[in-house]
Amino acid sequence: PEGALADYARAMEIAPGFPIPYFNRGRLHQRKENWEAAMEDYTRAIERYPAFAAAYINRGNVRCSKGDLTGAIDEYTTAIGLTPDDPDGYYNRAQAQAKLARRDPANTGPLLRAAISDYEQALIIGGKGWVQRERTEMELAQVRRLLEMK
Repeated sequence: PEGALADYARAMEIAPGFPIPYFNRGRLHQRKENWEAAMEDYTRAIERYPAFAAAYINRGNVRCSKGDLTGAIDEYTTAIGLTPDDPDGYYNRAQAQAKLARRDPANTGPLLRAAISDYEQALIIGGKGWVQRERTEMELAQVRRLLEMK
């Protein structure tokens, strides 16, 4: 990773307007749970390419890791707006909504229904070969059971 960090720094010097080195360095920081550095790099990537949906998804993942589920939902919503045919934004937003439902009893029903809708949309878009399909189906079933118990 240290060599990769140096490589990304060099790439940033050569092409400071190119978003990919910032995004990739953000991923390295995220893996090390260096949340602030990851968030800064994803933000820099977005500044260089505002339609970079994957950077919004990763910012959402960082926010989730830090416990900011509402902020994560906002990031995923932005990514969905940019790439509505990508199941990952819906999947990640569904996860954040389901987690938030457990923390927010007053809004449990609406949040669980929103999560169900997003899981279903991810399954439709992802198709049968989508790598997250089995996991999404399992999580969808769990959220449906939670809503039935409410």
